[in-house]
This record gives sequence, C-alpha cells and structure tokens, in this order.
Amino acid sequence: AFRWFLFGCARTGSPFHRDPNGTSAWNAVTHGHKRWALYPPWMPRVPGQYPDDHHPNSHKWWSLIYPTLAPHEKPIEFIQGPGDLIFIPSGWWHAVLNLDETLSVTQNFVNVENLDAVVHSLFYSNMQNVLQYWRTRLMSLRPELYNYIGDRIAYESSIANAERVAALEAEMEEQQEEFEEREGELKSEIERLKEMLSQVGVPPEAIA
Repeated sequence: AFRWFLFGCARTGSPFHRDPNGTSAWNAVTHGHKRWALYPPWMPRVPGQYPDDHHPNSHKWWSLIYPTLAPHEKPIEFIQGPGDLIFIPSGWWHAVLNLDETLSVTQNFVNVENLDAVVHSLFYSNMQNVLQYWRTRLMSLRPELYNYIGDRIAYESSIANAERVAALEAEMEEQQEEFEEREGELKSEIERLKEMLSQVGVPPEAIA
C-alpha cells in the first residue's frame, strides 16, 4: 500500500493534506493535466482550512478560497502534464485539481532525508510494531540504517519518558495545590465552627 494508479475526471482531485507518517512522494502523469498548490511544512494551517482541521475539496478551494487570497497568501503553483514527474518533500501541504481526464501513478517512500520524520511519526502513532518490523527487514539490506533506527527509537523513547515524567510531576503539583487549598478551606471552616460554639457558651476545653 505505497504505490497507486490515480484516475479522475475534470474537477476531481485531492484536498490539502500532508502525506502520512512523514513520507515523501513522487507523482507521474501519463494522460491529462493536474493543477497543484503547495505550502511549506512550517505553516500550521492552510488558508481556507475549517476550524475542525478538515479541508474543503480541491474544486471548492480553487473556486471559493483561492480568489480571496492576498498575494503573500498564494501557494506555490504549477500545472503538471503528460510526462511530467513531480516530487513532494516530506511534510509539505499539497492539493491537486484534475483539469481534465487524468491518469497518473504515485508512490510514497522513505529515504535518508526523511528517515527521522518517519521514525518519529511511527513512534508517536502507536505503530511501534510496524517500526520494529521495518527495522528488522533492514537488518540484512542496510545494517547501518538498522542501527541508526535503533538509536532513533531509543532517543524518541527517552523524550517520551521525559515528557511523561514532566506531565506526572505537573499533575502532582496541581494535586498538591488543590490539597493545600482544600486544607486551608477546612481550617477556616473549623475556626468558624469553633467561633460559633464559643458564642453559644460551649466551654473552650470542649471546643478543643
């Protein structure tokens, strides 16, 4: 599940997204034309993105959102035609609109440039089993990457453990503050009750 034939008629396409698990991708068109828009990975949101982080379909985005953009908000754009092969780096936002009947082939891949991003994504996506399987497959093919990925997993584990410890410490501090606040409220309530008992004539030794 890493390489696909894509076929679509005019006005179909893909909304803005970043390819899964930090992978990069290439796309080659054999028939038709695709209109592409790209934004860099350091942008947290794409213009026109819904509040729930979903994106309008590509035809709606180009029809309704694109005409409203200021020049500095415009994406990187190009038209891809038959015989053109394009490369999408890891983490880049991209959307595609088919301008006519289009046939293409695309593939996601991992290389040494995006390896750290892929390991990080798989580690935090609860896909450690996939990560370990992949690493085992590399043992005979690329032993240096087998060792490197092992080091990256250890690094990610240490960061995750440090974050868990910090979260637990913050939770304990919050609980301690709540305890101290409640303790203060109870002490105030006890003093108030003592004062009430004293006012109705209860001996001090009995109140104590």
